[in-house]
Amino acid sequence: MFKKILDIHSLKNRLLCKIMQRALTCNNAEKRFFIIFFIFSNRSLYITTPIVWLDELTSVIKIPLLAVTDGMAYSPQYQNHQQQATHVKLPAVYAYVFQRACINANTSSVLTNTNQLVVERSLGPQPDNYIYESGNLVSHDQHAARVRIGRIAYLEAGIFLSGNGSSNYYHWLLEILPKISFLNALPKEYGNYPLLVSEEALKLPSFKQSLTLFAGKHPIILLNKRNNYIVDRLVYINSASMIPFNLAAGAIFSAKDFHISPNTLEFIRSTCLAYLERENGSLSASTRERIFLCRKGSRRKYNQHEVYAVLSQYGFKQVFTEDLSFEEQINLMQSAEFIAGPTGAAWTNLLFCRTGSKALCWMAEEYADFSAFSTLAKLVGVDMRYITFPTGAKSTHELSFKDYILDLNSLKVELENLGLNNPQN
Repeated sequence: MFKKILDIHSLKNRLLCKIMQRALTCNNAEKRFFIIFFIFSNRSLYITTPIVWLDELTSVIKIPLLAVTDGMAYSPQYQNHQQQATHVKLPAVYAYVFQRACINANTSSVLTNTNQLVVERSLGPQPDNYIYESGNLVSHDQHAARVRIGRIAYLEAGIFLSGNGSSNYYHWLLEILPKISFLNALPKEYGNYPLLVSEEALKLPSFKQSLTLFAGKHPIILLNKRNNYIVDRLVYINSASMIPFNLAAGAIFSAKDFHISPNTLEFIRSTCLAYLERENGSLSASTRERIFLCRKGSRRKYNQHEVYAVLSQYGFKQVFTEDLSFEEQINLMQSAEFIAGPTGAAWTNLLFCRTGSKALCWMAEEYADFSAFSTLAKLVGVDMRYITFPTGAKSTHELSFKDYILDLNSLKVELENLGLNNPQN
């Protein structure tokens, strides 16, 4: 009986796969909408499809936007260890033009009308360990993927401005949003396409405010994460900066996994600081704050109250960046002389710090050479140090939720190493 059920389920999937392909290739709008309506009621469809890596794709129009360049990655500077500088190749940037392709707001992949899944990948040294599962990309290896086809909607045209981590501040600010800088370089026939942006991301005020700053009056279409969208004419711009979205169990980060484009940083930083200067009349803030980046959520709980009791002696004030507008976060980091806190997306705001500022971050030792924020700090001229602690986590997914205790003595020692040896009352 069980085998019969499986056979029926498999037959249904094969049938719906054919219908899905008919939807992608159908030239008649009325028929296409009928097919989409049929699929709409079948939310449990999963298809297996071959993977094509975006950087190897040759079957579509490719518009060159930025050449391959040399870059640097900088490992975290731990206690009693020198920071390591590593040369990396920063990826070329292209605009890829797809005809009648299927997208989902939460994945950096495109299902083509030839039943291939095109996946944007990290170009680091350990490709077998990189995991891109998100949105409708359920699972994958190096050759094939399992994709969920649920509710379907239809769009005529758009420029994809979403993908893996679209609701994460780091991925949004350094990987996704900078794609706007290339819009003026697109041929006119594509440059005025609407931006396809995650509806979920724009529920976050700082994301919405940053998009308004960078996109101006450019037309925007919001994507529901529960839908897949068939787009007749889709422009996909790959990221100039890229870090691994996730790692396989047992794999560890290497500095060479981290590709951060100075062009990306300069575009975001200069645009934001120019905006702040227009709003305030000047960037020369008289205050020099000591900021403690606090957490409100339940992920990665630690002895935060005890840590703050120590930091408050050195003149630190608590800050919850999720309570601040985008402009307030920029202004806060411009006024900071010292930042302390646990690793997390809030450290993306290092981008707005003054050269010469100092930072102290604590991070699980299992993260190894997770070099996103240490590289960002080095590129903008911030002296950033790290404290580590063990968690016993076996994967990057587990690390995202693992609770821990930070050693207070290590905290005090590193504060003094950074020159804060006179606690304030």
